[in-house]
Amino acid sequence: MATLSLRISEEEKEKISNFAKQNNLTISEFILKTALEKIENKEDYLLGEAIMLNPKEIEIVGDLKTISKKFGIDYDKL
Repeated sequence: MATLSLRISEEEKEKISNFAKQNNLTISEFILKTALEKIENKEDYLLGEAIMLNPKEIEIVGDLKTISKKFGIDYDKL
């Protein structure tokens, strides 16, 4: 497992620490979750943009309800 260090002010550290505690997360869990969500959001945005700009080059397999049904996932529980 890798370690990552950040340089932040005491005020920023306190803010992050308080938020993590309020959400029953460690600081590491909170920062990792937040960073990964940011990356996933950007990837989703870029995929949507690619579909809009080049709709013929992207294969659309169906909406979320159709895809979840195909893979045996209960859509209503999502």
